[in-house]
Amino acid sequence: MKQKKKMIGILAAFTVAAVAAIFLFMECRTKKASKGNGVLQVPDIVCWGDSLTVGVGSIGTNYPETLSNLLTVQLSNYVTESGIAETEKNMLMKEISQLQVTNKGWSGEGATAIAARAGGIYPSLQYDVSFGMFDMKKEIYIAEEDGKKVEPWHGDEAIPVTMGGIAGELTFNLSKFKYYFTRKSIGSKQVIPAGSSIVPLGLEEYEDDITIVFIGQNGGYSDYADLISLQKSIIPEKIYDEGKYLILGLTSGTKEERQELEQVMEEEYGRNYINLREFLTGDRILEFVPELTEEDRESLAKGEVPQCLRAEEDMVHLNEHGYEMIGNAVFERIMELGFYDEVKDTIVNYGKASTGY
Repeated sequence: MKQKKKMIGILAAFTVAAVAAIFLFMECRTKKASKGNGVLQVPDIVCWGDSLTVGVGSIGTNYPETLSNLLTVQLSNYVTESGIAETEKNMLMKEISQLQVTNKGWSGEGATAIAARAGGIYPSLQYDVSFGMFDMKKEIYIAEEDGKKVEPWHGDEAIPVTMGGIAGELTFNLSKFKYYFTRKSIGSKQVIPAGSSIVPLGLEEYEDDITIVFIGQNGGYSDYADLISLQKSIIPEKIYDEGKYLILGLTSGTKEERQELEQVMEEEYGRNYINLREFLTGDRILEFVPELTEEDRESLAKGEVPQCLRAEEDMVHLNEHGYEMIGNAVFERIMELGFYDEVKDTIVNYGKASTGY
């Protein structure tokens, strides 16, 4: 009788684990499966970064949100101006409304950590992790890579990953500053050997997305070549080859302090690089703020982002005006580089077909 109950318990555990694994797989595939449907095939955008991508310091806004609003309006205007019949116009407007600009910012992360979270590089285990038959959760230690400590995922969100082929979730306890791996399947003894890679799951949902990378403010790189390597690791190969990505420059520091870094970025990426410090200290600032103080003018003279665009008593984070400016800069560069030209052409041709002209 006891043996029978034990077997029932094991079977139940396997059933729960199987359901969880299926749910995880379907959850990771949902967005990807929906791509490519419809007439317009509007490409989505994913924004990787730290607290400057999150929008820390502002009152209810961030640059990805601003970008999403601007793009939706622009694409909607193409439809409105096309002369398409009302029924078909509503269909296209619905497709445009499904455009996703995903904010993948996470506060406090350095460049290496963001690259690891994005699946550009894979951290590895420092020690073996041993599970007993019914163990679910184990503390893990992440190994250094090339002398650097890779510490991804400092937030409270669970990240679906695999380690040594075993699926589960990676979590971080801030108060203890410890990482934990919770496996999805129980009922067997398993050992994940030291050196096994920690591989994020579900990242295929972004493999066709226009990619925006805004990293480096929190360090996490050894030199400019290392920063470039980390930036490129985040961009899917197909997106990089098509040139449908943007690298955003750092907003802190003066023109003199950032001159070398900015020159390296411009030489490496050309128009796929946006010098945000330069944009935020340029002539267009008065489009976004009502007036400048004397302190602001002194900062602008040095090529330093002024306080009128920064969070109060903060030399790093921006306020709503600063993030709105970044959103506009990104939107304008995206349109300049023609990332949505195919969508525009489809709308124009659709309009010609429906009107006969």
